[in-house]
Amino acid sequence: MIEKVLKPEGTGYEPTRAEVRFRLPGNRSVFSSIVWEGVDRAPEYPKLFGFLADWDESIDGTLQSVTVSRKCVRQQGTWRKAGKRILLH
Repeated sequence: MIEKVLKPEGTGYEPTRAEVRFRLPGNRSVFSSIVWEGVDRAPEYPKLFGFLADWDESIDGTLQSVTVSRKCVRQQGTWRKAGKRILLH
């Protein structure tokens, strides 16, 4: 699915995956995680940071960390760490 919505080559947009770890609202000692996937522009990641800002405003679960990976478009099927890990709390 991601490949179908790729931006034109040279725009800096690449398939991006982020693991978002957060504390459960009802039990602060328990962590959970979700995976966010989309097409975003490295290294700014405006769509990912928009998602995280919406999360912070709308959801009670406190963000703990975000680990970002991006897909190497030129090498079919290869994911690599983007070298970016965001520790929030």
